[in-house]
Amino acid sequence: KVITDQGGTYNSGTQVIDFGTVATLDSKAASVFQFGYTAANTGGTANITSNIGTTTAEDANSGTGAPDQFPFAVTNNATSDLATTSVAVSAATVVPGQQASFTINFTNYGPADSPSALRYAELTPGLSGVTVTNDGVYDPATGIITYPSIALANGATAPSVVTFTAPAVGPVNVSGSLSGGGGSASSGIFGNNQATGSIAVTPVADVATTISGPTSAVAGNLVTFALTTANNGPSAAASVGQTVQLPKNLSGVFPSNNGLYDASTGVVTFPALPALAKGAVVNNTISFPMPSTAFTASAAVSTTTTEATGTTANNAATAATTNPAATTTDQANVYNTLLPSDRNVAPGAAVTFTVVTGNNGPNTALNVAQQVVLPPGLSISSISGSGTYNATTGLVTFPTITSQASGASVTNTIVLT
Repeated sequence: KVITDQGGTYNSGTQVIDFGTVATLDSKAASVFQFGYTAANTGGTANITSNIGTTTAEDANSGTGAPDQFPFAVTNNATSDLATTSVAVSAATVVPGQQASFTINFTNYGPADSPSALRYAELTPGLSGVTVTNDGVYDPATGIITYPSIALANGATAPSVVTFTAPAVGPVNVSGSLSGGGGSASSGIFGNNQATGSIAVTPVADVATTISGPTSAVAGNLVTFALTTANNGPSAAASVGQTVQLPKNLSGVFPSNNGLYDASTGVVTFPALPALAKGAVVNNTISFPMPSTAFTASAAVSTTTTEATGTTANNAATAATTNPAATTTDQANVYNTLLPSDRNVAPGAAVTFTVVTGNNGPNTALNVAQQVVLPPGLSISSISGSGTYNATTGLVTFPTITSQASGASVTNTIVLT
């Protein structure tokens, strides 16, 4: 491609540029013309000759006249077309924890060799288990992969495999680029310098449930069951449903957190949780008068998020069978109060819960069971009265009071940080 100014025209057949005629050119004056051309990528020498002519007589033989023809040569350097031709993926979709990889293909289309090709890639930051072939180094803070410069001959390729452990949340993206460093002549073709790839990550969760309650109670007395729902991850769980199967046709059933009891089926259904983060735990309770026959309560949890094979056994749980205790003619009125030492506590500071279990009578209460439901996994400093804490369920259980007189009460404390 030839570009001229000042009205010059180029004949591609004769390869001549005609700048036209100047009507008059004064003595010792000069007229400057410019032109440019696009050199071939293959390089080589371009021989160019400038010619001038006039209708005025010239002093051609005195030895003092300027030449009418001037030849000169231009050396054109060969260039290299450096490209990131493609990014291949080991799989289009993976699950958290699975090994996956990108193969970034760096190529020199030539025609010249590149003495210092510069490779560069950018991967999703914060990944673990990252390895990069061809001496690449991954920075988890920025996601940038750096490589040393390399000589890349015409037609040569330098693929780099980037392997990583799939995170809990995807996708994982990579971008690779190749350009010329010092000593490299660029072809001016830049549209193929960069290529990208992406691998989707299918979320995987592990939801679990537990349920516990008394093993015996007098018919008509209030019984309470503690229910926990947790997500062990690694991804967040979506649309988590929680249900508990109880006997049919119970009366006075009080589920926490807006749960609903269906007397025709005996099922308690809690509102679905839109999302349950990894490590999150939800506590619920269900209280109702003890029926006259033994029963076994069971709990179930579900999620629309995929669960890994072999992790669904904890989606259901069964409490120990609750048996009716022998009835008596005595009547008692037991109660519980629970008060914290402070309602606003800084992280890491100690807080004390005071539990009072009493009997308002009129008669002595027998076999009084005392329980407190706390979040699982707490750091408990102390529990008075020989109470025990189950870190899995969050249930604090105090020893059964064999006999509690009317008007009597027992105070216990739970200290946690």
